[in-house]
Amino acid sequence: MNGFSKMARRVRGHHRCRYGLVALGLILCWGCASASSNSPFSQSRQDERTIQLTIRNQNAVPITVFVWWQGGRRVRLGDLAGVSTRTFTTPSRDSGIWFEVEDQTTFTRGRGRRPDNYVPTGPGDHLEVITGRGGFILSVRRVPSL
Repeated sequence: MNGFSKMARRVRGHHRCRYGLVALGLILCWGCASASSNSPFSQSRQDERTIQLTIRNQNAVPITVFVWWQGGRRVRLGDLAGVSTRTFTTPSRDSGIWFEVEDQTTFTRGRGRRPDNYVPTGPGDHLEVITGRGGFILSVRRVPSL
């Protein structure tokens, strides 16, 4: 066997190894991408097990948004800058929620678990909440699905 044949075999072996690594990398990337799209914390994807909550803060003061689930659990959704809008996606935990907004400058809370603040929800719902001065909730409406 001459030196050229040995070198040709080595090169072919390296190509096989390289193709194998590329294929493994593609499989791992595809697996990670599909796993991340099913994340319960995904902001962009809504499926039948989640609800979307679009919060419109019409006050210049930043707020913190909470929801109370009918089963009694209070969940912090996150912060929202003054005069801004943000959409939160959260797993559907029960059949209804109450909204609570905390003004970050005075730490006053608007509403909470009051009968007039209760909104029945179900998986796949999209609600829009408009808040005003002092963290008070001005309106809640169901956004029609497209």
